[in-house]
Amino acid sequence: MTFAVPSFVGRDVVCLAHSARALVAAVARAGGRPHVIDAFGDVDATGFGGRVHAAADEATWLPTLAGWPSHWPLLYGGAIENRPALLAAASRQRPIWGILGMRLHRLRDPVALGRCLPDSVAMPERTPSRPAAAAAGEWLWKPHASGGGHAVTFASPDDPATGSWHRFIAGRSRGLLFTAPPASEALRSLAVVQHHPRRGDRPFFVQDLTLAIGERPPTVATCLANALTECLRRLPDEGGLVGPLGVDVVEAPDGRTWVLECNPRFTAGHALWEWATGGSVFENRTPDARERADQTKRTGRQPWAGQRVALAERSFAWPMNDAGLREAVEVAGCDLADRPHPGTLIATGEPICTLLTRAASEAAVLAQLDDGEAVVSSSASEGVTFGDTTG
Repeated sequence: MTFAVPSFVGRDVVCLAHSARALVAAVARAGGRPHVIDAFGDVDATGFGGRVHAAADEATWLPTLAGWPSHWPLLYGGAIENRPALLAAASRQRPIWGILGMRLHRLRDPVALGRCLPDSVAMPERTPSRPAAAAAGEWLWKPHASGGGHAVTFASPDDPATGSWHRFIAGRSRGLLFTAPPASEALRSLAVVQHHPRRGDRPFFVQDLTLAIGERPPTVATCLANALTECLRRLPDEGGLVGPLGVDVVEAPDGRTWVLECNPRFTAGHALWEWATGGSVFENRTPDARERADQTKRTGRQPWAGQRVALAERSFAWPMNDAGLREAVEVAGCDLADRPHPGTLIATGEPICTLLTRAASEAAVLAQLDDGEAVVSSSASEGVTFGDTTG
């Protein structure tokens, strides 16, 4: 089996995701012409001149897709891996550049994935029903529809009957990033990002990612790449693209690595890596970590990068003119992405935008993200509320 990465250069590519901005930027960086179907249609996702369908109602996505040229391949992103019926229907319309069918099931189903893993890693015990007489802090509950740990909580007697439960593993949360060079016979380890869960009412929501650009991926990443390659090789090839994909892990204090889940598509970690390095996980050649470290030394660019999803502390409307806000965020050392359209109403607790930054250390990255978020929060506190749309 060959892991084929098709050329994006000059190709029209449909980007389908709950939020497609990062995927759209990746397609454009690789030379493609992105078209967007997602729930937001934010400024940064729709600024490439392609077709756009932005609707929170997912029932409109497939009919819209059916009306677009059938030779445009579809590349899917965040949340779509949990919609196999949607992908199966789309695959009858057009080529899918992504993992489908049995391969998708094998990577997303925890039991099936566990059978693919090497002996050097483990998976937490899981159960499809609420654990009986579980001690406090011993189990986690995750709803079927959840992203980035957004709705994950410690298990309690009040949990809904639907969802899944797995044992809580204390340790360091990381994301292992993989890609597949063209004509390769195997996945390769690309990089590792650090997860920084949000404090407070959403303790498992990964609000921040940080990346040491020159860091070599751990040995366990190579073991996982080999194991996943062999697992996929044994199954029918039902899609046109294998990789990129990400694996979320926890490194326990005793040194053991626990695999939480596999995301078989372009992830937020891949997006951060592309932004920080200028590389592309879809281009014909992806430089390895040592080459990127050498580049960093030559150019003097900061060796750490990070991103944060800024959340609304109160409901407000995005400014009608955000030029001043963008300038203030830049003064704080950050770039702004996933910008809402002017006047977009954002409810309390919902994502506002994404902040990106580079610095000399991980601590400095997190501090600059704090500064950038403070600027956005200040704008929100001065902005238009739901009850006042006059500006």
